[in-house]
Amino acid sequence: MKKNELIEFLQRQNEFLQGRLDEALASVNSLTLANEKLVATVDELRKQIASLEDVIKGKGEELNKEKAARQAVQRLQGSPSERQAKPVSTPATTGTRQQKPEKKRTNNGAKRKTHPEC
Repeated sequence: MKKNELIEFLQRQNEFLQGRLDEALASVNSLTLANEKLVATVDELRKQIASLEDVIKGKGEELNKEKAARQAVQRLQGSPSERQAKPVSTPATTGTRQQKPEKKRTNNGAKRKTHPEC
């Protein structure tokens, strides 16, 4: 090979390798962009996971408070000092009083005698 041919050959080889280098750089740049997007997505997902964990912890505390409140109400309902009497409904009368039936009263099994003639 002559000197000029050798120079021409090396220039073509240099251009070919420069093209390959440009393709590799473009590929690296696109992969870098994809990597940055994935890193941003991972960071966002980590934040979501952290917030969900906080919600779960808060929900557990909420459930414990509700359970404690339910138990307290059950204890209050079970204690005889806290029981409430059922409200007595009063019948509505229209001007005249209705006579109530006479109740049977007992005193150790003995009935009280009534005297209707009095």
